[in-house]
Amino acid sequence: MSKKLLTFSLLSLVAPQAGAFQAPEKLAITGAKVITVSGETYEKANVLLENGRIQAIGKDLEVPWDAKVIDASGKVVMPGLVLAQTNEGLDRPNENVPVTPFISVLDALNPVDAFFEDSLREGHATILVIPGNETVIGGTGRVVKPFGLTVESMTVRVDGGMKISASPRRGVSAMAHVAELRKAFVEFRDELEVAAEKKLAGAKSEKKAEAPKAAGEKADDKKADEKKPADKKAEEKAAPVDPLKVLEWKDLSARQRALFEVLNGRMPVFLWCERAMDVAHAIEIAKSQGFLSRTTLVIGTECWKAADEIKAAGLSVILPSDFVHREVDPLTGKERETSLPKVFASKGIPFALNATSRGALLERSLLLRGASAVAAGVEPATALRAITLEPARMLGLGDSHGSLEVGKAGTLLVLSGDPFRTGTWVEEVVIDGAHLYSRAKDDRLQRLTGDSKDGGR
Repeated sequence: MSKKLLTFSLLSLVAPQAGAFQAPEKLAITGAKVITVSGETYEKANVLLENGRIQAIGKDLEVPWDAKVIDASGKVVMPGLVLAQTNEGLDRPNENVPVTPFISVLDALNPVDAFFEDSLREGHATILVIPGNETVIGGTGRVVKPFGLTVESMTVRVDGGMKISASPRRGVSAMAHVAELRKAFVEFRDELEVAAEKKLAGAKSEKKAEAPKAAGEKADDKKADEKKPADKKAEEKAAPVDPLKVLEWKDLSARQRALFEVLNGRMPVFLWCERAMDVAHAIEIAKSQGFLSRTTLVIGTECWKAADEIKAAGLSVILPSDFVHREVDPLTGKERETSLPKVFASKGIPFALNATSRGALLERSLLLRGASAVAAGVEPATALRAITLEPARMLGLGDSHGSLEVGKAGTLLVLSGDPFRTGTWVEEVVIDGAHLYSRAKDDRLQRLTGDSKDGGR
């Protein structure tokens, strides 16, 4: 098979609706109920997109004569869903080496993985692909859209975030794991201090070489040095150099740059906590290293017990796809169930729901996860934000994704009915103004459901 033919074949596998990613200059979705998430909900309204951005939302908007039109009469339009974090789509979730802040999913992400086709079909339009939890410092993730033949063409944001784990890896005690995590930061800061001192020493040498002094000035300097030994001692005892203020990107090696961005507060951190007892370690490490304000906790079901500590630290959380914690009451012997979305919603802690293609059917779709949260007692508006705007903010994309607002990215879904109603399907997916998926043209889905022209045979 020729290289060109192979590429075309791969494209047909990736996209349920084949076609170029290039967005039309103008696109109009008409006659729909429009849920903006961040504001008003419109009945029988239009959404106008131009050059990949939302230009207008409202009733009785005039549709440009040269716009491509999607008739969504009787249907619902909402923002594209945001998958807050996953390690699917990678050839493997983690490396064998536990401390690898310098690696990136760029080298492991597979654009033709079936996960991305399924994500497009489910309406998961913005996805953070990041290393898994079996690590100490696992490396950086990338925010992608589920369409494209190369990682570069899929990329929404390069510096998606650093995965760090406060929970022990398999075969390692909690004490040893946390000690290794602290040691990694101590050693890295030592590296930065050495680099900063070398830079400052080099700068002083260059300055002296560029501006030699006259003989009289040198004599004056010598006398000054002799008369002020106390000044020299004071200088030696001066506050240590802050390498984060001295060093720049160009001063660092490729293996140092990502963690440097973390310590400077310029890269999001996704901190894994499997157990409630791990939350305190996570908060302490994030505080001591100065990146608490950019931290989101990725938690296991038991961590609802540390909700008060999470709230006091001002953190947001990403819930597991199965967000029900089950445990046996030691007194009665009966199993107790706790719904995490209900707990965190009641305490006013921002949270994102998550989904996985490896779990049960209900765990594979963010819409179904939202419906389950509503069934557990969460307000529908809160559940909607947990699959759109809240995860977008966690990824640093709140200004461009997660809600339908003028000027934001034209990334949206057309649904067959209300988002959390049983039987609702994702009918159309538009990403950055490009109409990338249509259920009516999804041959694989039609064959699965028996709706295709040949009866699914």
